[in-house]
Amino acid sequence: MADRVGQRLGNYHLLRLLGKGGYAEVYLGQHRYLKTESAIKIFPLFLTEEDRHAFLSEAQVMARLIHPHIVRILDSSIEHGIPFLVMDYAPNGTLRDVHPAGEQLSPATVLGYVKDVANALHYAHQEHLIHRDIKPGNLLLGRHVEVLLSDFGLAVGTQRSHTQPRSEVAGTVAYMAPEQIEGRPCPPSDQYSLGVVVFEWLTGAWPFQGTVRDIVAQHLMHEPPSLRDKAPHISPAVEQVVLRALAKKPEERFESVLEFANALEQAIKPRPSRSPQRLTLPQTQPKVTPDLLPNHLDRSRPDDLAGLTPEQLLAAQPSKSPQERLAEKVRERSTPQQETPPHPETSPTAPAPPETYHPGRSGGKHPPAEEKLAVGTTLLTYREHTSAVTALAWSPGGGRVASGSWDCSVHVWEATTSSRLLRYQGHTAGITALAWSPDKKFVASGSDDGLVQIWNPSTGQTRFTYTGHTQAITALAWSADSSYLASASTDLTVHVWKPLQQVKPFIYKGHRSLVEVIMWAPDKKRITTVGRDQSVQRWDAVSGANVLRSHNPDAPARASAWSADGERLASGNEDGLVILKEEPSGRLLMVYRGHIQKVLVVAWSPDGRRVASGSADQTVHIWQAR
Repeated sequence: MADRVGQRLGNYHLLRLLGKGGYAEVYLGQHRYLKTESAIKIFPLFLTEEDRHAFLSEAQVMARLIHPHIVRILDSSIEHGIPFLVMDYAPNGTLRDVHPAGEQLSPATVLGYVKDVANALHYAHQEHLIHRDIKPGNLLLGRHVEVLLSDFGLAVGTQRSHTQPRSEVAGTVAYMAPEQIEGRPCPPSDQYSLGVVVFEWLTGAWPFQGTVRDIVAQHLMHEPPSLRDKAPHISPAVEQVVLRALAKKPEERFESVLEFANALEQAIKPRPSRSPQRLTLPQTQPKVTPDLLPNHLDRSRPDDLAGLTPEQLLAAQPSKSPQERLAEKVRERSTPQQETPPHPETSPTAPAPPETYHPGRSGGKHPPAEEKLAVGTTLLTYREHTSAVTALAWSPGGGRVASGSWDCSVHVWEATTSSRLLRYQGHTAGITALAWSPDKKFVASGSDDGLVQIWNPSTGQTRFTYTGHTQAITALAWSADSSYLASASTDLTVHVWKPLQQVKPFIYKGHRSLVEVIMWAPDKKRITTVGRDQSVQRWDAVSGANVLRSHNPDAPARASAWSADGERLASGNEDGLVILKEEPSGRLLMVYRGHIQKVLVVAWSPDGRRVASGSADQTVHIWQAR
């Protein structure tokens, strides 16, 4: 392949080669006008008209994948007969770079990686996509050292009449499921490949060794060897989980890749099992965990440690998370870089993030009653989720917060102390939307499993499961009198229905892209929806008659929200910032910098004084907004 450094492709100048495979090269590119950096993947193949159509069609499908652990496709085109993709740039290399072949990883480290990858794969499978090439070299590390799944086999359409070089096949065959070798890939094939990766991380070796022909034969006909023969410290429970993922027949593996990750977590960190059901009324109640004891131990205060046993004291010692250890390892192998300059949009007078203030906590810092907290002051940080926080809802009174995550759970907790009240685990996939009813009686939760569940936020009792959508839920909103719920989905519909009643819903199909925001008018007769294409539509909630249709590039997306009075807009971004602006002037009010990874969701408190922001860093921050 020709060296393209210095050339221009589309709007991008190619700065340097990042890597190459048997059928593609990846360059670091800089946008000629915006000066932003992206990864440019080039497929230097001659395309037939059929290949060209297949490439662009598959790129369109891939561009719709929006997930905190999937590399985002920004653009795609064919220039001078050369197909190329523009993707988010992951500057910290791959997990193969960080963990070279032969290195054995601890089960806890492996679990952290597997949960992120499994969530991404589960999301892709629900979008009817199979990755086909799971291996450490395709697991990238983003700007904040988050794991990003890349390379969804987009070259398949362009290789219809081409043959991969033997060396590239050998690199892939080591992780390839038997049915994929036979030309019949399916979603469980990705689970098998991830099982091979887990086997390699835990033992330092592939399950099958030898020439390409030997490895193929072993995948097809031989059972994988014992993990404990290679790494005796591995528990029998962990070995059993991995070997099930490596079953020869797809139907003998776990039902989903997410179930594989959950089983691995159960084997590494045993806990009471759960098996939520996809049911309508009447329904078995999901597991709810009330927290009878405070769950935020302040290790810096001796009083909090008094009376603990030696074992409890040992457990209370602060330890570095797998994410922090990974970041350290990446820094060790990276050359020192110049400190990033402040964001230009930050006001020169914006206050630095102050010390965390915990209102209501014994011994916490309380400002004098007459002192007004500065805008941007972090009031508390909630840290109990084990994956990215993707949905938030305040209780109508503002005293509690419900937070949903890709860990498949919703937590309800006190907004002043961060004390968790219950954990709701009724969904089988990541949580994508939450809404608290104005009458305070129910929380509605939407999930990647395509269900909306109505449940009691005090007891966790499920009252109703709505199964009308065919794909993942993207947004939820109650009418002002709590009598109706509007739900949007990636099936490109918005349903208006009566919770707790088996009544046929009204279905609105006015959008051509998925809806990210739903807002009811106070009269409960009209609904405003915002699509991912930035179309804003206002329509009658009963008849569906369109009252207004417009294009607004400044319309809030999933990580944005207006205050209740409509005078301020809070918007989270990829850099972990939340931008607070005045509406409609657009004047910058402040930039909140508390998160270390991208902000995925924001929500205003009912009184408009506080903002809750959820992030891929697995935390929720509540901070002063007025």
